[in-house]
Amino acid sequence: MRKQKIDFLLGLTCFGIMSVGIFDTAVAADDPGACATAKVISGEACKDLKIKFDLSQCKGGGSADAQVKCGSGIGSASADNGGGSYTVDIKETWGGTWAISGAVKFASSGSAAATAGTPAVAGAAPAAGPATPSGATTTFSGVARLRYDDNFAKATTGALHTNYTSLRIRPNLNIKVNPDVSVIVEPQYTKTFGAVAWVPSAAAVNTPTETVGNAAYTGDPITMNQAYLELKMDYGLSLQAGRMALRYGDQFILGSADWADNGRSFDALKFRYTQDKSYIDVIISKVIENNKTTNAPATGDDKDMNGIYASWFVNDNLKTLDAYYLYQYDQRSAASVPGADTSTNPRPSSFFGVQGLRFVTAFDNVGWKAELAQNLGSDGTSFIATGQKDKNDMLDTEVSYNVNDSMKTRVALQYFKGGQNWIEFYPTTAKQLGIVDVVGRRNLSGFGLHYTATFSERYAMDADYYSFKRTSTDATAYSLGGAIGTTAASTSDDVGQEIDLVGRFMASKSLTWSLGINIFQPGANIKDIQNATTADSGGRVSHYGYIMADVKF
Repeated sequence: MRKQKIDFLLGLTCFGIMSVGIFDTAVAADDPGACATAKVISGEACKDLKIKFDLSQCKGGGSADAQVKCGSGIGSASADNGGGSYTVDIKETWGGTWAISGAVKFASSGSAAATAGTPAVAGAAPAAGPATPSGATTTFSGVARLRYDDNFAKATTGALHTNYTSLRIRPNLNIKVNPDVSVIVEPQYTKTFGAVAWVPSAAAVNTPTETVGNAAYTGDPITMNQAYLELKMDYGLSLQAGRMALRYGDQFILGSADWADNGRSFDALKFRYTQDKSYIDVIISKVIENNKTTNAPATGDDKDMNGIYASWFVNDNLKTLDAYYLYQYDQRSAASVPGADTSTNPRPSSFFGVQGLRFVTAFDNVGWKAELAQNLGSDGTSFIATGQKDKNDMLDTEVSYNVNDSMKTRVALQYFKGGQNWIEFYPTTAKQLGIVDVVGRRNLSGFGLHYTATFSERYAMDADYYSFKRTSTDATAYSLGGAIGTTAASTSDDVGQEIDLVGRFMASKSLTWSLGINIFQPGANIKDIQNATTADSGGRVSHYGYIMADVKF
């Protein structure tokens, strides 16, 4: 217990150190801009702002209307009264309203304030670099995340307790060679504080090596989250080729799994046809490349993930109508199809896919969205077991209502149902069915209640409740890692309930702090499984908490 408290305090201390300096610094008394003040007279959007400077206490006196210049989330307002030039930063707040940020600054003694550009505020917006001799320009941006996790996964894994601090940094370079050719490079550094490295080979194979305070350590690896070419062609066609994150819809089927330390990327070609707000993507992705040189069954071929995803914007009420067909094709070896006759089919293949429809509507303050999907493929393969080709659909639907526009308060009711043989594709987790992430969609039904509110430009919160039941008592409940217990252990359909509470503090346009407290209460089904597999009684609760800083630069 003492060690757990120390680990928790170390995590809090790490976050506290980072928080120093997030607030504005007071203007020094001898600042020549201290004589001036600025006030928003009217307008909310940047282009509509009218700002007036009070320069009565400054050299030249009087007042002046400001010239406003807008950037991406930041901008400036400047004025000149003949005795001097003055400027003040402006920024977009969380609620979308633009406001003055900080104190008025003295720009020059002449009449140069009217030509002052958008201030270079670190972390506020991507910075465009100078053109190269070839005419290319580079835009630099990125994200970083620091998170302390405390996870007590007792409900399904006994007394497993983990707590750790992790860091992820993703700078992004967008190199525009010309209007039709771009190169996107997004390296990624991820590290769990104090994590050991494992010797991969030789006599010391699988020996842990300290990565902190060890001069002999060769250094943490930096990987590529994204690195691809983007080519724009005529008639709305474009091509992205390389390593990329793929995110579609609510990421129930295909997502980037960004809650995980490393996230998910694909080596792929993505052809896109765009017309206005609609598009059609054709995806060709190589999951495993065997670089085969023979037709021998033991060598096998490759594993691919391909498909098509179409999304249409119909009108302001039917905002999104999606249809998709995605599949995996595995030809790696004869083992891909158990029992296959390799004498007549030396490279037996295993096919698995998903097809679905999705829509999003909005009518004034009421919204409705739904997604229906179904698995495809042959049973008796590495993907779909024998006799499990039916009952393999999934439904997720939600009705929402915007209660208060000024506070951006939203309430929603969600219903979900997964067939007892539903198989996940590449979903993003840790949100759609609860942050604790105890259950997956397979053989799961239930509902969720959601509440979101923005109390001011700095403070917001989410509150979510989920109720989980087995769709069929003929099969177990499932996590993403597999079955939870056995059908013999319980006849109850009550899997459990979860409550997620998340508070957010937007310290600046670039920095957001989040605090999450999330609890999974097992139902009778999991309690019965606990009683059958552990020495102590059932009913153990899983709880997961985190403190997180998200930085955009």
